Amino acid sequence: MMFGDNLGIFRAVDIVKNTTADEFKTVLMGCLSPEEHGRFTIDKLHLAPYPIDDCGTQVAVFKFSPAIPSFLKKVAAGEKKHIRDQEGNLIEIDANFWGLTQLNHPKEEILLDIVAISGPMNHAYGAWSGVESNGSVQMWLQDFLPEVPDLGSRCRIMIYGYSTEADDLGTYVAGFLEELFKARRKLHQQTRPLVLVGHSHGGIIVAEAFVKASWEKRYKLIHLSTVQIFSFGVPYKGINPDQIDIVKSSHGAAYFGRIFQETQYITQNLEFFRHLLKYTDTQLSSFYETQQTLKLGKLDIARENSPIESYGMVVDKNSAVLGLPENLEEDHNVDGDHISLIQFTSRTDRTYTTIIGLLQRLLGTELRNKVLTRKSS
Repeated sequence: MMFGDNLGIFRAVDIVKNTTADEFKTVLMGCLSPEEHGRFTIDKLHLAPYPIDDCGTQVAVFKFSPAIPSFLKKVAAGEKKHIRDQEGNLIEIDANFWGLTQLNHPKEEILLDIVAISGPMNHAYGAWSGVESNGSVQMWLQDFLPEVPDLGSRCRIMIYGYSTEADDLGTYVAGFLEELFKARRKLHQQTRPLVLVGHSHGGIIVAEAFVKASWEKRYKLIHLSTVQIFSFGVPYKGINPDQIDIVKSSHGAAYFGRIFQETQYITQNLEFFRHLLKYTDTQLSSFYETQQTLKLGKLDIARENSPIESYGMVVDKNSAVLGLPENLEEDHNVDGDHISLIQFTSRTDRTYTTIIGLLQRLLGTELRNKVLTRKSS
């Protein structure tokens, strides 16, 4: 799967709160051309509250089969599409998933917020998705985790997407924190325990956000509410830009040049991040890849200009694990490369079951009391 691939998944926002899945499916099917009727089906559709408007509207994640219908072709290329429901209300569709997207609709009291952010050029949704042999897309944060008894129904699960056009890490961090702040601005949300999940450069954004929120008054409660961080292939101690596939990005070389500089920056400030984890007793679960990642190099003229394939370890264990005391950090090896280490197609996947076990253990503790104790100290 390519870094930026959305796997044919689209997002719709501004859906009226009481709209059912069947009603929205009818709206989508009504957008098909006469030639497409009878040939296309919707094989994936999830509705959830939109996290930043007091639950006044819903967000939908959906996928058509066997291909992308004509009315979504330009959306797949990066444009937005506007359609209307049966009452004439405007709905916006995109494929970028920028900002926060809520993935589930908890049926019980929400005890935990989980927010995941992927690495550079990883699609905000597609990065966490595995593809089955029959082509079905399984996104474990949406398809598996919400179904776990006594866990999924008590967690609000969100992903965060961002453009890679910014010039510095601070811009990404500021955007991430502001969206989190808006999604948690109600009084009962402000001290809700928070789990941050970061992959690759997304984990660098998480680390910097954790640090920035510790001293910026507006975001202080985000810092105090963070009870656990999951990091997947996060280059805490630097990254080798030669091991990254830069060919798949239209602005890859320049962007990864900035990424390399920013990872050096977080490396220089690593001790402060370590200190804050220890001071707040925030748990860190570090997952590292054990397989090399495919990258594309120069064109091979002898093979009709096809890319030369090679493999390399993007983030090794030494860089992905901070080396904190055992009571603060657990490290886990993953049977995957830098891309697949966050993609699971089975509920029995070894890494997935480890994550579930850690979350269940976390939910069994007095989380909110821990947050309130931090706040009062």
